[in-house]
Amino acid sequence: MRGFLLGIIVTLVVVFGGGYLWVSGGHVDSRALPNGPSQFERRTANHAMDEWVDAHAPKQDNPFKPTMDNIMDGSMVYDKNCALCHGSLKQPISQMRTKFYPPVPQLMNFTPDDPDANLFYVTKYGIKLSGMPGWDGTLTDDDIYKVYRAFYRDQPFVRLQPPGTWPSTQQVRGSNYCDLGFKVDQERGRVIVISAIDNITRGAAGQAVHNFNLMMGFPETQGLDLVPLAP
Repeated sequence: MRGFLLGIIVTLVVVFGGGYLWVSGGHVDSRALPNGPSQFERRTANHAMDEWVDAHAPKQDNPFKPTMDNIMDGSMVYDKNCALCHGSLKQPISQMRTKFYPPVPQLMNFTPDDPDANLFYVTKYGIKLSGMPGWDGTLTDDDIYKVYRAFYRDQPFVRLQPPGTWPSTQQVRGSNYCDLGFKVDQERGRVIVISAIDNITRGAAGQAVHNFNLMMGFPETQGLDLVPLAP
């Protein structure tokens, strides 16, 4: 048994040591072009990144309301710092899209469905071994959040309360709205977020109507833009 275990250890050392020497000896193609990541590499890397971001991103909603000033501020920050790689209204598909490894997401054609806080975390700290830089120290947290508020300005059923104002079920009763309120706890270094929904409308029934609207090409608010009822 001792010899068997020793053989396993030696085999692992040889395999991993040989792999390290092969990679570090310049045998791996380091070009971003014309190669692209394989499906296995793409799925594995994306899954690993998603798991890390889900675990470490701040648990809070976007602190900026979708006002015209915030949307304009976010659009200007995006055009100045992001549009070259991620596309713009004038040029939705950037010429730089396929020049990175992996290719750069084109945000004018596809908006990620990740929470704003996850996108904020990725933008602030960047992604290892990719062309995505970390903007911490270059853009303020407010700038980053305003960029995503500009992108998610068309979410019709999410309403943000002013900081320190809590939502109540009375405000959403009989409607498809989700009201969010938040407060910064400076002493503990956290953000407290509370949401209020009416599970009768916002629950399975509302989801069914919402999905039906999207599948059939109807306005997503059709049949759902109801005025909340007072008790």
